[in-house]
Amino acid sequence: MRTRVVIIGAGPSGLLLSHLLGLAGIESVLLERQAAEHVQARVRAGILESSTVQLLRQVGLGERLDREGIEHRGIYLQWPQERHHLDFVELTGRSVWVYGQAEVTKDLMAARAEAGQVAYYEVSDVELHDVDSDRPAVNFVDSTGRPQRIDAQIVVGCDGYRGPSKQAIPGRERQTYERTYPFAWLGVLAEVEPSTDELIYAWHPDGFALHSMRSRSVSRFYLQVSPAEDISQWSDDRIWDGLATRFALDGWTLKTGAIAEKSVLPMRSFVTTPMRYGRLFLAGDAAHIVPPTGAKGLNLAVADVDLLSRAIIAWLHEGNTGPAATYSETALNRVWRSTHFSWWMTTMLHRHGDDFDAELQLSQLRRIVQSPSAATELAENYAGLPLERVTRRAQSTEYATGVGPAYAGYLDLDKVSARAEFRDDPDLTESSVDDGWEPLLRGWIEEAACAGIVEATAMLVSTVECTDNGPRPTSRTVLCSGLSSGGVVFFTDRGSSKGHQLTDVPYASVTFVWPALGRQVHLRGPVRQVPAEVTAVHWHSRPRGVQLGAWASQQSRPIASRVELDRVSAEIAERFADVERIPVPARWVGYQVQAEQVEFWQRRRGRSHNRIRVDLDVSGNNAAIRITRLQP
Repeated sequence: MRTRVVIIGAGPSGLLLSHLLGLAGIESVLLERQAAEHVQARVRAGILESSTVQLLRQVGLGERLDREGIEHRGIYLQWPQERHHLDFVELTGRSVWVYGQAEVTKDLMAARAEAGQVAYYEVSDVELHDVDSDRPAVNFVDSTGRPQRIDAQIVVGCDGYRGPSKQAIPGRERQTYERTYPFAWLGVLAEVEPSTDELIYAWHPDGFALHSMRSRSVSRFYLQVSPAEDISQWSDDRIWDGLATRFALDGWTLKTGAIAEKSVLPMRSFVTTPMRYGRLFLAGDAAHIVPPTGAKGLNLAVADVDLLSRAIIAWLHEGNTGPAATYSETALNRVWRSTHFSWWMTTMLHRHGDDFDAELQLSQLRRIVQSPSAATELAENYAGLPLERVTRRAQSTEYATGVGPAYAGYLDLDKVSARAEFRDDPDLTESSVDDGWEPLLRGWIEEAACAGIVEATAMLVSTVECTDNGPRPTSRTVLCSGLSSGGVVFFTDRGSSKGHQLTDVPYASVTFVWPALGRQVHLRGPVRQVPAEVTAVHWHSRPRGVQLGAWASQQSRPIASRVELDRVSAEIAERFADVERIPVPARWVGYQVQAEQVEFWQRRRGRSHNRIRVDLDVSGNNAAIRITRLQP
């Protein structure tokens, strides 16, 4: 058997990587030692960072999350007789979502089944061979007992702490860092409505306690216990008494109910390096484990996979191995940041040591709730750092939608997730576009978002209207939904004014303007419709309310009154009330304005502005024909 990528491990990281590669038209095969039902039933992490949610939406996996997930603005910190709320949205502009790992896994499995990609469950005797060569292979025994071999271009280990993948890296090349904590969690899943609107992290002399949730009717609790704790000694009554004691607060009551599950969870930090050896890459728990206190485990795996998928796409579609070469270093920067945050949260909240240590912990907790800067540091780490990009050159390769590399990058700017730090602007020069015009434009958009500019992806689209009195220019502002070396993409109603105008004259110009940053970008070129598959992925990543609005509005057509529009909107909402997946309207299309000419403008004192123009060959491979500096 031959494939392009073998992924060992069909947990969330393996499934998501397979999905992202599939969107780019890259075939993969999944291997998993457990049964599919077992994988889907695992009860694990339940908090998704802002960047994780944005990524899932972006790649068509956000529909059920938006419908069933619970958005949280922050958390509560508690110690005896004090409970304080940290509002992440006020502090950082980012929230988190309660949506269990099992639900993410279900969504990923459904997407893989719909894509018809190959997966082997209940495999055994997995062995990796020749991963340091250009012909790696994986041997295994399938669920029927039949030996199998898969030859591939790349092997990815998403097989967890005990999987064989990291063992394929020679010991002389591999270094392991590990910290085992002197306490564990007694985890409890209870069929009871949560007693809080957001998670409670409680420090108590008896030990740490956490009140989490899985849904609006199922609560998740944790109690600090000894790693050697005998779970049979914890009756339901003892568990509820322990929780009530540690969460005790005047005027607040803990709701109790039937306990469905309970288990003891050891606490450890673990990192193995490097995360790449030859053509073997590690992601998720195969490379690192963090204590669950900081809600980093699943989110860290998603960040790995997002970074790795882009590196693999660049390698297999462009022959660009640069992103793969920097994958381990870039990923480990985030891994160690998240490992530190998880260690810090864990050691601050769990009783260990003597009373001197306890007073230090309480001092740190008070500092967080009294200091905006300390609270912001916690909020930024908890709500999640922006997803990294491997290198600027690698940014030109983005997710496509099963139609191959020619359509890479159509959907990746639907929501800007990166918030790069904005610094004093270096001079714009001809060398600024050495890596191409698209990485520079992407960087400017990300810096605009970082600077707090609302709708940083907004662009002015100008088209030509053919009238009886001759051609007339017309402009309107839309959101850029995709960016690649081929051009920029937006979606609209084909029956709208701009849709008709683009049918008559398939040529347009777009302008991005960020006055606060003193920057503009002008792009012009021929216009073409994007493939229907791309439009479908974009459509199904949109919130349900936006989809209903698009069905209700016949864009640009006259309407009698607002009352009439509201009536039609209500009818559409009723029409699709029982429809889980709202179909794409036939009139909904995407357009790509191909980059024929791109000009970057940068404000300078005395109106001596910088202007750099890039002329491109749209009939070929979008290569730059010439780069020209223009007078201001």
